[in-house]
Amino acid sequence: MWRVNLDNIAIVLPSVGNCGEVYYIEPDKLPYKHNVLAKNALLIRSTMVDMKFLKFIFESRYFQKALKKITSNMGQSKFNKTDFEKLFVPVPKKEEQERIVSILDRFDKLCNDISEGLPAEIEARRKQYEYYRDKLLSFEERKNA
Repeated sequence: MWRVNLDNIAIVLPSVGNCGEVYYIEPDKLPYKHNVLAKNALLIRSTMVDMKFLKFIFESRYFQKALKKITSNMGQSKFNKTDFEKLFVPVPKKEEQERIVSILDRFDKLCNDISEGLPAEIEARRKQYEYYRDKLLSFEERKNA
């Protein structure tokens, strides 16, 4: 194990065991000031690529499928760091990365943040209820039988 200074946003990917798991690290949300990283994990930082964009790429089916191809499942699952470095990661221009992150962040919030997702779901169900209520109770549209 080795001590790391997680003072910037980073991604940690286990190369042994939980291969395919993606851990997005935000320094201000860590419970400890000093951290240790196992030697069987990759610490990824970049100033060239939006880290949130990388997180979404690493979680994508496209990337997970590519990672699975280099992962050995003999005993405990693991992949070689050299093979990992050869994986292709599509990186659009910074503006496009930011646009993609903005969209995916909104969806993520709706799906995983109860304070965002629940009110949106309640509002959608309320509109659905009102629609069907009005359809069922609109007698003037029906012909007399």
